[in-house]
Amino acid sequence: MAFDARNPFGQRLNLGGVPIAVHASYWLTALAIGLMVRPHSLVAWFVSVTATLAVHEWAHVRAYRAFGHQPRVWLYFLGGATSIESTAKMKVRQLVAAHLAGPAANLAVAALAFCARRIVGAQPALDELLALNAIWGLANLIPIAPLDGNKLLSALLWPRLSAHARTISMVISLVVGVALYVPLLTVPWPIPGFLIVTMCLCTTLSSLFQIQRAVADRPLEAKLVEAHKLFATPDGAIEVQRVARELVAQARSTSMRGRCKELLAWSHLALDQIDSVERVLQTLPPEYEADPFLEGRLLLKQKSLVRAEALLAEAFRRRPSDHRAAIWVNALLFQRRLNDAAKLATSEHAGPQTFAQLMSPLFHAKRYEEARAVGERWFAVEKKPLVAFNLGCTLARLSRPNEAVSWLSRAVEAGWRDLVQLDEDSDLEPLRKLPAFAQVRAQLTSLGRTVG
Repeated sequence: MAFDARNPFGQRLNLGGVPIAVHASYWLTALAIGLMVRPHSLVAWFVSVTATLAVHEWAHVRAYRAFGHQPRVWLYFLGGATSIESTAKMKVRQLVAAHLAGPAANLAVAALAFCARRIVGAQPALDELLALNAIWGLANLIPIAPLDGNKLLSALLWPRLSAHARTISMVISLVVGVALYVPLLTVPWPIPGFLIVTMCLCTTLSSLFQIQRAVADRPLEAKLVEAHKLFATPDGAIEVQRVARELVAQARSTSMRGRCKELLAWSHLALDQIDSVERVLQTLPPEYEADPFLEGRLLLKQKSLVRAEALLAEAFRRRPSDHRAAIWVNALLFQRRLNDAAKLATSEHAGPQTFAQLMSPLFHAKRYEEARAVGERWFAVEKKPLVAFNLGCTLARLSRPNEAVSWLSRAVEAGWRDLVQLDEDSDLEPLRKLPAFAQVRAQLTSLGRTVG
């Protein structure tokens, strides 16, 4: 468990591969309501509420995973939110299923508790389990933000209203929230209900403001994309830093401000300005979650290897690529976890960058067969002479001289020109008496451009 540097009262943990952030407002709200409804058994109240939320969010997590996404959970106020990086690729029926999963799970638990109560009779624990899950499951179907009912409404409106769906769902949320105050006046203990509805209305108003600001930020999208491309140019990081500062000053919405600050942090990282990266990360909006790849790279530079590896693994799971796999492999190798690193060689996303990290460590660990497999996959996508030469050395160690010499010949054809390395590399000693090796040497010397 690690404390969030941007929120000293919050916590971040990882359970079953799911990143979970617990905001201070969750504990404070639970405490406030607990003092109203269960002042003499606060611990039992915390356990019951957290268990109810765990069932709810676990169901959302399972649904998102079933559709091939890596979810994350954020607990705040007296509730939580399970989200993924983007829902753009999800079909409407998948979104509906994901949003309904949480309430359905709570209602299923409530039904089980009701059946158990009929069998064993009234029990305080069963009564509370039944009440909390039934209330939470039904309440989450109300179309008020940030409850699942509002997300469900937005998903159903999306096919017809597209970009306006979220705005309309938030307006409906505002109307529903105000209307809910009336029935709350009739209940014996209205204060907890008033507190929760007020929080929902605050979320709704905040979302409406964010939507308005996001519209104003649209012109910055193209600038942000162009700024990312500058990293590929000479001295690009310096220019990115200048542009990112300008964009941060212009951004109005939380999302755009977070993205611009994240870009600024990447520019500091590219320039090895580690302290500046930390300062920028600490100023990110609390509700904005930066790419774990960024913090993982930062921690790797700071030699916080265990925490870095966990974040890099999460970053790869969210957005797999050869580059992310290679950095993850690097973190694993720093921890001498070659077995775990070698598994990434078989990933469909592994490519030249990953293979470059793995081939030499596998060879020096005398895992020649694995090094050969990695080298052959590498050469298939990048015809580098060094790769072919190292494959020759690997196959020589595997006592497969004919294949070894063949790879040395391919190395020369690909551009290998180091005659000294060919003559002195100890890995090739078993080959030097072979006529085929002499032919490769003659092939190299005939070119007249050998090194050394």
